[in-house]
Amino acid sequence: MHRRRLIIGMTLLLVSSCSTEAVNSTTTVETAPATEVTGPAATSMFGLADVVESLSGAGATVEQGDRNSGTPFSVARQLITVDGSEVAVYEYADTTARTAEEATIAMDGWSVNGTPVEWIGPPHYWSRGRVIVLYLGDDPTTINLLTAALWQALDL
Repeated sequence: MHRRRLIIGMTLLLVSSCSTEAVNSTTTVETAPATEVTGPAATSMFGLADVVESLSGAGATVEQGDRNSGTPFSVARQLITVDGSEVAVYEYADTTARTAEEATIAMDGWSVNGTPVEWIGPPHYWSRGRVIVLYLGDDPTTINLLTAALWQALDL
């Protein structure tokens, strides 16, 4: 996790040292349709609909369920079923809010925001863009599918 932050920091430093000409070329890219957005901008917009689309694109059958209290998280929980396994998706207003809450997940995954949680199975977390995804269980097929579709497992 720390290595990822160091790489991101170094990348931002490199980008910030680019010439004005490079910045202006980025501005023209922003006028492209939303479907053309790639790289960090696309990742920062990644939300619930993108989770469903990524999983469906990976061949999974995905059904959306109830939306209810996000306890222990600060946002509502959207339940989805992925090939029969229940998965919780927590969608934040932006990546800053998601990152701040992500930082409160204990190293073992059994505590969030300083509150111990009695999960019904072993917690597995992924984060991308504006979402934290939580799967409680040990089914390797589900874990591999979520990892392939979301590509950023939290290193707890």
